This record gives sequence, C-alpha cells and structure tokens, in this order.
Amino acid sequence: MNEITRIHIAKVAYDVEVGAKKELEKYFKQLKVALDDEDIVNDIELRVVELLAERGVTAGGVITLADVEAVRDTLGAPSDFSDEDVELPVGEKRLFRDTDGALLGGVLSGIAKYFGVSSLFVRLGFIVLMLVSFGFAAALYAVLWVLLPPTKSAADKLLLEGKVANARAILEASQDKVAAKTPIFALALRIVFAIMAIGAALGVVLLVTGLSLQALLFPSSNIMHGIDEVYRGDWITGGVVISGLVFLVVFLSTIAYALIRGVLNTKITAIVATSFILGLTSVGVYGGLIYADSQRANQAIEASTSTVNRPLSGEFKSINTLDITTNSEGGFDNYVNYVVSDDPHYELKGLNSAKADITVDGTTAKLKLNAGKLPSLRRGYYPGTTLTIYGPRLSSLSINGQQSNLSVSYDGKVSKSLNINVVNGNSVSIMGSYEELNVSGGDATVDLGSARVRNLVVDSKQNLKVDAGVVENLKVTQPNVCGSSEGSRETYVQVVSVASGNVEYNGQATLTQSEYKTGCAKLTIGDENYVSNNE
Repeated sequence: MNEITRIHIAKVAYDVEVGAKKELEKYFKQLKVALDDEDIVNDIELRVVELLAERGVTAGGVITLADVEAVRDTLGAPSDFSDEDVELPVGEKRLFRDTDGALLGGVLSGIAKYFGVSSLFVRLGFIVLMLVSFGFAAALYAVLWVLLPPTKSAADKLLLEGKVANARAILEASQDKVAAKTPIFALALRIVFAIMAIGAALGVVLLVTGLSLQALLFPSSNIMHGIDEVYRGDWITGGVVISGLVFLVVFLSTIAYALIRGVLNTKITAIVATSFILGLTSVGVYGGLIYADSQRANQAIEASTSTVNRPLSGEFKSINTLDITTNSEGGFDNYVNYVVSDDPHYELKGLNSAKADITVDGTTAKLKLNAGKLPSLRRGYYPGTTLTIYGPRLSSLSINGQQSNLSVSYDGKVSKSLNINVVNGNSVSIMGSYEELNVSGGDATVDLGSARVRNLVVDSKQNLKVDAGVVENLKVTQPNVCGSSEGSRETYVQVVSVASGNVEYNGQATLTQSEYKTGCAKLTIGDENYVSNNE
C-alpha cells in the first residue's frame, strides 16, 4: 500500500501518494527555473487544479502518480519552453465573462472572444436587441452575469478563446498580459447606470410613501388613477402592491451598489435574485387578486341582469311618433333600437331593476326608460342597457333623455319623411331612405351617414353635430350668437355633397361652396375620402 501525505496546490489541499508528491514538486521546481516568474507558475497551478478535477480528483481527494503523469503530459515538459514561435494548438472552448475587456460585467466581451468576433459588433447587436425586446435583453444580461464565471487566470482566458491551456500557452498569455485598468468609458457608464438605478429606487420610495399616506389619511379616495386597490377594507391587495414596490427598491438599490463598487459577489447575487423573484411573485399575486375580484364582479353583474320580452298593446300599431325620455343612476351607456315590424313588442336586456314604461296617446307613444342602478363595484364590465322596440314606421322621433349617454338607432326602410329632435347630449343614428328628413335640437349628435336623404333640413341649436352623405337639396339654420367658450368645432353640419347645388344657409339661398361659417357654427360640404374614391 502506497504511503499517503498532504500537499497544497493553488491553496487547495489534497491527499497525495509520496511518489506522486515528489514528482509533482520536481515538476513545479523545474517550471520555476524555466519560467522565472511566480505569477505564471501560479496560473499553471490553477490549471493543474482544473486538470485534476477533470480526472475526478477534487479538494481532499488522493493524487496518484498516474494523475501527475497525465497532468504533465497535458501541460508539457519544462524543457519544451523556448523563445521560438510555436503555433498554439486549438482546444475545447469555455464561455467566461471577460474581465479584461469588460465595460460592465464582461458578458458581451466574453461572448465576442468565444465566437472570435469584434466586441464592438456584439455590443451594437445587444443595443438593437434591447430596443426590440422591450428590456428583456437587460434581464438576460443580468442572468448571464450571474451564471457565467469570470476569467481569473491565464488558463481561463485561453479556454475562452479555444486554445489548449498547457504550460506554454499560459506562458505566452501571461507575457502578452498588460496591467488591467478600468477604461474611463466603462467607469462613466457604470456611474450613469448607477445614478439611474438610484433615481428609480428613490422614485419608488416616494411612490410607496405616497400610497401609504393616501391609505392612512384618505382611505376612500382614488388619487392614484389606476392603482385603486389601497382602499379601506382592501389592505391585502394594497399590501401586495406596497411589498412589490419595496422589493423593487431593494433590487434597484443593490444593482446601484454593485455598479458603483464594480463587484458582483455571491451575497449581492443572492439579494438581487431574491428581490427579483419576490417582486415577480408580488406581481403574480397582485394579478391573481385583480383577476379574482374581476371575476366576482362579473358574476355579480351577470346575476343582476336579465332579458325581458313583452308584447305591446294593439294601440301601438297606430303610432307614428315616438318620444323617448330616460333615467339612469348608474352613469352607464344605454341603447334604444327601433326596428320597423308588424309585430309590436319590445326586448329589454339589462339590470333586473330596469324598466321600460311605454304609453300610447293617439298616434304618439311615450317611452320612459329607467335603466336601474348598477351594484357598487370597482371592477367588472357592464355593457349597458339595451331596449329593442319592434313597431310601425315613424314620422317623428324625439329624444329627451336626461343623460349624455343614450344612443338611439332607427331604420325607417323607405319613408316619405322623418322629423328628428334630439337634445341633452344624446345621439341618434338613422338608416333607410327618405324623401325629406328634418333635424332639430342641440347638444347632441346625429349620424345620417348610412341614410339616403333627398331633402335635408337642419335647424341647429348650439352644440348640435350632424353628419350626412350625398343629399339632393340642403337647408341649414345655425346660431350666429354664442358664448365665448363655444364655437364652430362644437356646432357643425358635415355633408359629403349636395347633388343639385341648391343650398339655403340661415335663410339665404346660395350656390354650393365648401364651407359656411357664422362664428358660432359651421357647415362643411365635401369629403376628401369620398371625392378621391369617386373621381
């Protein structure tokens, strides 16, 4: 049995056979004589540790004579070193962070040397990748910075370039090595990024402070416009938001520290990774809470809505005028669609509390739509109340809803005439074909773009907006007195074309021109898109 003793190689302790130790000490002594450079010998010792590890001999393991011979065969004999130029053999490549050519962490410089290309091209490519990946490339850089080992010795630098790390190659690499200095540009870049990280961290600190103060002092207010979770009774979601922001502060502050010091050790890496993972977890929890809250809200809305079908009385068949008024406490959109039909009835889709009260007085039907009140919910989507009425063709339609979010649509098919009056911020869309169509009202919108109108008459009050296609004849009355805050941008009539050229504007017959103005309103005739498509 061979006698075992101890030896240290590059400060790593091993057990070693006595014969193997003598051969190894003899080899290192010959190297010191041949090279006459302690630093180069130290690099070779690091390479010996790597070669032993490749043979399965790690710290505390037993080095045999066979291991020593294998190491010596790989590195070469000390007598092989001479001043003659010898081409270095090509070996296996390993990816490292290049600490010599680093601007930040040496990741890009290491990739450039690994593939044998200029680091300038790699850095330019990384900048482009940063722009198109919306910052994902920065996260990838950070991951590679953590995962890739730095070049600590001449042997590491040789392996990075794919050169066999034998004693001769280590000697030449060491002779070519210059004193490492941090480039001024790299230092400036680190400082800039550090300042940005510090600024971002301070911004997040201020945001956290503001959210906390808002939650404590104004628990029922919503001053954050989008972060509406920090309310009284919603501390769980608010706490998740605050904790996520705190993790972000830790993440940014640690990165700033690493950039300023120019180091990335195990402790810093652990803090960065932990804060990043916990921050992502906070985002995931926040998203889950928001999703669950939205699902509950949608379920509550669905439980509060229904569709009701009701027949209309026989008297409804004789009407030709519809007067619409509405009342809604929820502030949501409401829709009334009128469909010409021989079967009078209506379909109401909305809240369970919504009601459509329709009364008939001779040829006039009066509709009072109460859209109901939506449950108090922060989230969820309610599309609004929709009432569809089926009845006879109309000659007059009046919309007096007491809100600014009622939309009415009517398709008269082929009709002789139709009178429309709309006020109070509501809107109406007309389809069908009409010999004459009269529009009046104010503070409303009338869309005639899908209607075919022979004679169009508009009696406009302030803030009435009318859009129409090609008409035969046009008569428009618009206000010429208005307040200083009102103007033609709010009161206008837009017509694609007047086929006959007969236009009457504010009581005066005139030849067709492209624009008429009163100072308070405007009539525009012509549409560039229509003209270009019909030339």
